[in-house]
Amino acid sequence: MTDAVILLETTDLGYLTIEAAVALARDQLKPGATNFVSKKLGNIQIRGDNLILGKPFIFDKSNIANTILTRYSAVAKRARRERI
Repeated sequence: MTDAVILLETTDLGYLTIEAAVALARDQLKPGATNFVSKKLGNIQIRGDNLILGKPFIFDKSNIANTILTRYSAVAKRARRERI
C-alpha cells in the first residue's frame, strides 16, 4: 500500500501543452527562454526544455476525503450549470 499519490491537474497540463505548442509554431517561444506567460495559468518557469507547471498535488490520508468531496462538488456544480 502506498502512503501518498502525486497528481498534476491534467486539464492545466493539456492547456499548457497546446498553448506552448502554438507559441512555438508562431515563433513566440524561443530556445533558451526561461519564462512563458500562459493566458490561463500565468507565469510558467522554463528549465531547459521543460515547462514547469507547478507543484503537484499530493493526496494522502490527511486530505484525500476532503479533496474528493471538494472536487466532486465542483464537477457536479459545473455539470448542473452546463446541463451535461
